[in-house]
Amino acid sequence: MELPRDRPAQRQSKSLTTLVLQALGFFPAVFGEVVGAFCRCGLAILQCLHRCEYHERVHSQGLQLQQLQAELDKLHTDVSSIRAANSERVAQLVFQRLNEDFVQKPDYALSSVGASIDLDKTSHDYEDRDTAYFWNRFSFWNYAKPPTVILEPDVFPGNCWAFQGAKGQVVIRLPGRVQLSDITLQHPPPSVAHIGGASSAPKDFAVYGLQGDDKTEILLGKFTFDVEKSEIQTFHLKNEPPLAFPKVKIQILSNWGHPRFTCLYRVRAHGLRSHDMQREDSRTKGEPVTIPH
Repeated sequence: MELPRDRPAQRQSKSLTTLVLQALGFFPAVFGEVVGAFCRCGLAILQCLHRCEYHERVHSQGLQLQQLQAELDKLHTDVSSIRAANSERVAQLVFQRLNEDFVQKPDYALSSVGASIDLDKTSHDYEDRDTAYFWNRFSFWNYAKPPTVILEPDVFPGNCWAFQGAKGQVVIRLPGRVQLSDITLQHPPPSVAHIGGASSAPKDFAVYGLQGDDKTEILLGKFTFDVEKSEIQTFHLKNEPPLAFPKVKIQILSNWGHPRFTCLYRVRAHGLRSHDMQREDSRTKGEPVTIPH
């Protein structure tokens, strides 16, 4: 008679067990969802970290590339400067060697021996609205040179005096009275000359000896500077009977085709100075020579 009383208890025990089992079956699903969400979150964080690291590396490599480009630019500038300096030095050595080989006469148109330019009787420098830009286009031509540059031995491309047009003149004060015998003009060959080859070189010119009154001019010859020949050309003057002059005028009558200006690089005047002639006469006559101090 007591057995029926135990059945509800058994039913309750089964119900509790079922609930526990259902709860235990639900827990793995929730746990799995939580674990999955956690994994997805962690993966997203890792991906974000990887992206940040990637962008940081890209930025760092960009900075390194910029630094490398700056170093390459500096190296290129240094190499260009070295090339330009070497080119200028080579040109100077070449022209110096040419001077030594081809001209074996005293030069009385050197500023170092007392020659100078008579600016009042010399053509004006070439001027242009874009002069500064024009001269700076070339590494050798940093600025327009004054006429005194033709009295200097430093002859290299661009180191010249330019005057307007194809006709002009320069008057050189000699270091005392000189009995002129020859005139030498120098211009770079077309292979190294700037601005359309040698078109700015003088072509036809005349040489005059100026007397002390600055008014009397004696023509000593008309000549042609041929750019196809040597860059250093000496012309013999017709100074007969021989006269000594304190100044010499070089009058350019034409150039080799440049429409705006003509360039003179170096002018040399050869002959005998007055006191040199006096010494020569004294030696010939056997008289003692007094050397002035």
